[in-house]
Amino acid sequence: MDVAVILTYRCNSRCATCHVWQHPTLPAEEIAPAVLAKLPSGIDRLVLTGGEPTLRADLEEIVDLLRPKARRLEIATNGLQADKLERIAAKHPDVRFRISLDGLGARNDSIRGERDGFARKMATLRRLVAAGAREPGFAVALQDDNADQLLELYRLCCDFGGDLAVAALHNGFRFHKIDNESANRVRLARAVQPLIAARLRSRRPRNWLRAWAELGLMKKILGHPRLIPCTSGRDFAFVDPWGRVYACNVRPDLEIGALTTQSWTEILH
Repeated sequence: MDVAVILTYRCNSRCATCHVWQHPTLPAEEIAPAVLAKLPSGIDRLVLTGGEPTLRADLEEIVDLLRPKARRLEIATNGLQADKLERIAAKHPDVRFRISLDGLGARNDSIRGERDGFARKMATLRRLVAAGAREPGFAVALQDDNADQLLELYRLCCDFGGDLAVAALHNGFRFHKIDNESANRVRLARAVQPLIAARLRSRRPRNWLRAWAELGLMKKILGHPRLIPCTSGRDFAFVDPWGRVYACNVRPDLEIGALTTQSWTEILH
């Protein structure tokens, strides 16, 4: 099972496509390590995200606690706080780091509302690699404003041997947005085609799997039936900063329990 934990709704980016930064949680109310300890062992992929997870003063403690519980632990971050991420990489080199990058240079900084964001992310990446991180990479929210740079973002990742994760811009209750829509879905889907072709020319089997998943991404953008059936609640669960557990991270009506008052077994059964 995959689990995503939103450690906080505080964020130091000011993205135009996500307004979570306008609705921050209070540090005192955010899920405590003692509650996170109730997560079971044997999780396939455990993602720590936000908001911005590096704003948690106890992030390193949380990683120490949860790393043994998951086959893969991933931190989804804006990459603006390199010191904390570098320490984690030095201690846990097998932790995956996915730095949100929505364009090259000023394009990223404009979309994400970050001062010198692109340069700071690249500096963080270099520090992670130097610290021994085995799987650093970028994550891009594909949208009208960056579709023309998607292939270049992939090539940037190839330059340092990293990975690029691509998701289409979408709405969700935690983003406090309902207008994340493409003005030209066909154009957006077509922007994925050169990326798929480039991945298939790669010698890395992971890129071949990514290419197949991105075919499904094209279908999603165009409003076609999913290539991979949704198995939320069975193969995926999402924990919010208050410890509430959801089957899906975009539908608030699919709340299934609370880690603060229940065991993981009680929640799932």
